[in-house]
Amino acid sequence: MTTKSSSLFDAAVIGAGMAGLIGAQQLKQAGYRVVVLEKSRGVGGRMATRRLYNTFADHGACYLTPKGDRFRNFVEQLLEAGILSVWTNVVHEMGPDGHLKTPPLKDRYPRYISSDGMTAIAKYLANGLDIRLNQRVQTLASTGQYWRLIPEPTEASSLENAEILARAVLVSVPAPQAVLLLESLPETVLPSKFIHQLNAVQFTPCLSTIAGYAPEHYQDWLEQYPDVRAITFSQHSDLAWIGLDSSKRSPPTQPGFVIQSTATFAENYLDATDLQPAAQILVRSAAKQLASWLDTPDWVQIHRWRYAFACQPLPDLYLAAPTPIPLLCAGDWCGGMKVENAFLSGLAAADYLKPKLKD
Repeated sequence: MTTKSSSLFDAAVIGAGMAGLIGAQQLKQAGYRVVVLEKSRGVGGRMATRRLYNTFADHGACYLTPKGDRFRNFVEQLLEAGILSVWTNVVHEMGPDGHLKTPPLKDRYPRYISSDGMTAIAKYLANGLDIRLNQRVQTLASTGQYWRLIPEPTEASSLENAEILARAVLVSVPAPQAVLLLESLPETVLPSKFIHQLNAVQFTPCLSTIAGYAPEHYQDWLEQYPDVRAITFSQHSDLAWIGLDSSKRSPPTQPGFVIQSTATFAENYLDATDLQPAAQILVRSAAKQLASWLDTPDWVQIHRWRYAFACQPLPDLYLAAPTPIPLLCAGDWCGGMKVENAFLSGLAAADYLKPKLKD
């Protein structure tokens, strides 16, 4: 073990999404000293909540749908802690004919959300961890005994900007971002086969538009769609999903929607510097499908998820490098593409590291 004042850690975790946070917590609870480095100014990754116009909206993962026992137990823990509640049991579907369909009974099950935003889950997991935000790892190198992590310089000069030594590293970011960090390691440290495995993971993008409307439109929506909270779109060129995000809040201050694009639509804007035209198209498409007033929002914001879903994930829960010093990658792209996959990946990564850190 290391002393608190030392820059030497038992494990350094890169990325404060679900996989990184649950992995870090598992290692910390096992008695190891862990630091989490996150390039953004907040935790959560795609469990993202944006605060805007006196409200907020979930523009990443919109809800949780536990399938396996381990994740279901975690959801139960969050329910008992008052973090989660049931949002809806029904997600409707808009067919190519423009008709809204109610799902069969077998497709009706609880969708869990946090009324404080999905980042509340990440904040719950972050409790007690040494997390350093705005810390993009610029360099990862091996000293032969430790991993040496050097964050990019920032305007603030503090201990948190200093380099870090770690006995093990868990990289919990999307595979393409892991490649950018790891590909500079020499072949003698990290065989190129490992990079090839990371490059085999393929992602599809998504644009997530948040639109807010005048309060009186709540009644308009309830009159036309009294039981509708979320809609998936079948075979639409632009729209993949739309949710009445403000119905998660109590009480809602104004109608707010999150509109998620198809991957095909998002691919047209991967390199766009201005995403507002894309937001306008998505809002207009939603208006044509659902209600004309959706085309006149009070405000609109948009976010680009370049690595939204792993369309070709790895079959295993983590990817361990054949290095003398433990290095492994984890995330929702290890075994799937959902928050539950990230959770299981983080647990498995921690289980892999624990016995190695005892040596």
